[in-house]
Amino acid sequence: MVKPLLDAEKALIELSGPVRAEAETLARLAKSAAEKAAGKAANAEPEHRDTLTAEAVQLAQDADKMRVPAEPQLVADDVTPENVGTLLDEQGGRISCLSAEGELFDIIAGRYTGKPNMGMFLKGHAGDMLRVNRQGRSAQHVDSRRSPSVWPCSRKSWTHSPASTEPTDAACSPASSTPSPCPWSAPAA
Repeated sequence: MVKPLLDAEKALIELSGPVRAEAETLARLAKSAAEKAAGKAANAEPEHRDTLTAEAVQLAQDADKMRVPAEPQLVADDVTPENVGTLLDEQGGRISCLSAEGELFDIIAGRYTGKPNMGMFLKGHAGDMLRVNRQGRSAQHVDSRRSPSVWPCSRKSWTHSPASTEPTDAACSPASSTPSPCPWSAPAA
């Protein structure tokens, strides 16, 4: 069931390798240039300090804007709700949370915390804006225009709809009494 996604993920990782390597190198070079410019400005004669400081500030701002793309990931399995926010931020607002055995639902129910924590999944499923600000890590923001999407699916929770032969998953459908076709189900033969 998940093999096509994992194959696509592997291909994306291979294709993005050179791009990520280039971005990492350019980011390191930009940071180094900014640091050298700051050192040069700090040691400059007073009549040149303002110009060199402006150059150093510009280089630092340019270096700060550079982003190294994350390694592509299409599927997550044993993932905490907090890490789903990180994955959404890194992966452009989309991640598939799939579990053949339903561990994901145990985690949402509070396996590690003792308290249910489904807010991240509800926001992701609904496509709501996501903002996470935690002490000790960078702020994460997934704009609702980027359509954040989290679809928790478990093969064990699939049922067959009487009106269709396609597998359905109540966890994949919006809060309603009618399950929708699971987005990762195999197409009907």
